[in-house]
Formats: sequence, C-alpha cells, structure tokens
Amino acid sequence: MSRPTKVLIVDDDVSFAESFLDILKEKGCEGLIAKSGVQAILKIMGEVFFDIIFMDMRMLTLNGLETFKRIKNISPQTPVIMITANVDAHGTCEDSLKEGIYEVMYKPLDIDKILNMLEAIRSKKKVMITVVDDDFSIRFTLKDILEDKGYEVTLARDGEEAIEIIKRRPEEIIFIDINLPMLDGLQTYVEIKKINPEIATVIMTAYDQELGGLAEQALKKGAYAYLRKPFDPKEAINIVEEIIKKKQSVKIGEKNA
Repeated sequence: MSRPTKVLIVDDDVSFAESFLDILKEKGCEGLIAKSGVQAILKIMGEVFFDIIFMDMRMLTLNGLETFKRIKNISPQTPVIMITANVDAHGTCEDSLKEGIYEVMYKPLDIDKILNMLEAIRSKKKVMITVVDDDFSIRFTLKDILEDKGYEVTLARDGEEAIEIIKRRPEEIIFIDINLPMLDGLQTYVEIKKINPEIATVIMTAYDQELGGLAEQALKKGAYAYLRKPFDPKEAINIVEEIIKKKQSVKIGEKNA
C-alpha cells in the first residue's frame, strides 16, 4: 500500500486545527499541528517531512505570509495552502500567490476540494531518490543524471548517513553501493528495508565478483536490480523509469481492488 499523505496544519486556533486534522485522518492522511509560525518553522527545521502545509493567514507574532517565506528557504519543494476566514483579504491573497503559495482557500473549508487537491499534489510530486556511495564522483554523476530527468535526489556518503535520511524522508528509490565503509551495502539495505519496506533498491557494484557475494544476497533479499559501475546513464534512467511504472501499476491495482 502507498504511504499516507503527511500534512502540517499551522493555525493559532487550536480547536479548528484539531478538527481539520481529525477530518483529514479519517480520509487516510496523517499529520501534525503547529500553533504558530515559529513552531511550524522549528518542526520543518527538525527535518520532519510534509507532503503539504495548510497555514492560517492571520497569526500573532509571525503571520502566514512571513512564515511561508521562511519555510520556502528551508523546504522549497513543499506546497503551502494559505487558509483564511477573511473573504475581503484579496490584496493579501494576491501577494501570497505571487510569493509562491500553492493556493488560497477560505473558511469554512471545502473538504472535497481539499482532498482532490491533495491527490493532485501527490501525483505531481517529484520522485524522491537517494544515492549512497563513498565515491564523490559517482554520487554527483548519478545525481546530475537523475536531476536532469526531473527527479529529486539526496546524497549519502555511507550507510549510516543513508539510514538517517530514510528515517525522515519518504524516498521511493535508493541506489546503494555494495562496497561501503563501516556498514556495507547489504547491511545498509537490510536496515533501510526495516524503516521503509516499500522503497525500491538498486545495488551498485564495480566488481563482477561482488555479484556472487553481497550483491547477490541483496538481490535475494528483495533488492530490485543491480547497476554495474562504470554505468551507462541510459541504463540508470531505464531502471528508475521501470520502477516508477511498476509502482504506478500497483497503485492503480489498489484503487480498483
């Protein structure tokens, strides 16, 4: 099954925020509440990942627009929806949209419209990929290849760093060099699958003999494929596209079940 959409609701009206979150949870979402702009910024700086943020326009100390500007510097990819009870706030709404707010919605909220918006945002979000390799050139070469195709790429130098990334980010695909320092590629893969069982893993190796050792064990334990270094950029892209198609087919099957 696909993971639930994770939301952050930022509103100093705690009663409203709790009721709104309860409704979203009933629809399969999960999330947190921030009672102020400052609290929202601290949650995001704490590297909690959110698919979307709902933010009240009028808050004390730090209003919604100022909070958004600061959040954009920390997490520019996260869409923010501004909410307001003031139907006369056209000027502020226009300013918010110019600054990059995804949408402005008025209270009382149209839940069906919000659910449709959540689905649209999830479907448009970039595929998130982590590349784990202690070789600087390999990490950044693969990063450039994948980002040129529109994917969002995070880098890790070793297994421990990769595990920390997976704990806080819902990555869909991970490339792991089998010959890592400290935790080897197989150990890293096993630990990551405990955290995110749905992640698709591509094992990278520069040595044929590794295909009969740790790399083969990783494949037997469920790794999706292996990529031999030095690799053809087209091969890396083909593997990613194949994984995405399979994940999409599974989602369609779940909806039709």
